[in-house]
Amino acid sequence: MKELELTIGMQRFNEESFESYVHKSEQKKVKSDLSLGVLNPENRSSRYSDPNFTRFKNEVSKYLDVNINQISIGSGIDSTLEILPQIFVGDIVISSPEFPRFKELGIRYNREIHDVSRSNNNNFEFDDSTIEGILEHMNEEQKIVMISTSNNPTGQVLSLEYISQLVDRAQERHFLVLDMAYGEFAGVDYVNEVAKIASENENVLALFTMSKARGLAGKCRLGYGISSKGIAKQIEDYRLPFTPSGESVAIRSLKNPYKLNRAIKGARKKQQFIESIVDSNFNLEMVRNSKTNIALIRGTSFDLGDYLMTHGIKTSPHPWIKDSNNESLSYTRITLGNWWSVRKLGNRLKKI
Repeated sequence: MKELELTIGMQRFNEESFESYVHKSEQKKVKSDLSLGVLNPENRSSRYSDPNFTRFKNEVSKYLDVNINQISIGSGIDSTLEILPQIFVGDIVISSPEFPRFKELGIRYNREIHDVSRSNNNNFEFDDSTIEGILEHMNEEQKIVMISTSNNPTGQVLSLEYISQLVDRAQERHFLVLDMAYGEFAGVDYVNEVAKIASENENVLALFTMSKARGLAGKCRLGYGISSKGIAKQIEDYRLPFTPSGESVAIRSLKNPYKLNRAIKGARKKQQFIESIVDSNFNLEMVRNSKTNIALIRGTSFDLGDYLMTHGIKTSPHPWIKDSNNESLSYTRITLGNWWSVRKLGNRLKKI
């Protein structure tokens, strides 16, 4: 990235220094080193992963049709987000409601936060005024623009047309981060298009995780980024080598599109089920057009989160979602899990 001002990052150890840690299937000798587990040192699961995650990168390369050198690895998405303010210079631009970690990064790294709030009168949709507001902040001073799509917490998708507008402006000297943690819920075609945009532009990074649509949060902690080779190298040089985990589980998931497609279809059916209940109850309001397993609901005259918690349904209150008068709207973010829990939620909402 020639046009972006970069800070000096940590240098990765030379790959040769990791030779004894890297498992090679064709290798017949047993290597003695301190990384081996003591109970069963010849078992592959007792070894550290390849610090470069080459096998996983190869599968991502096939999945998204990108060069392996354009892929960076992280412990989920959070660890890569944490790296970015340490590598790139500039204030942070967001559009609320948005993933709270973006603001936290700004606070931790003393970056000014420019927030282009979306209106509750427009269902919090990304619209022309939103994009125009973000573009206005991308002036002569370098900025880091962070957007989650599908959005967390609304579940709404930033259109490819709007992404293109932001990419065009980013080329001047800014950096665009597309957090795609929930992106796969929007469909494989959308994911492929965003990955293509990120791989073909110098100042764009798209971040993905195995935790959400693929449902592997409890089995592996692994995310990946798609970007130019320059950005990917900066991130790879900076990250710690062994913090991500679960490579083999993640590879099996990438090779099995059936489960992902089932998760996408299931999430949409659950959204429709909850929407039908909210539509019949004037005491409830719901943010529409979520493409994910996130439901953002509020009580019109009471705190829905407190009500659900007292009836054994755990939720996540979002008091920072506000109206045009900066008043909290008391939205509650609900993850639509298995059908048993969704039906339990539906039955409780019907009783309001």
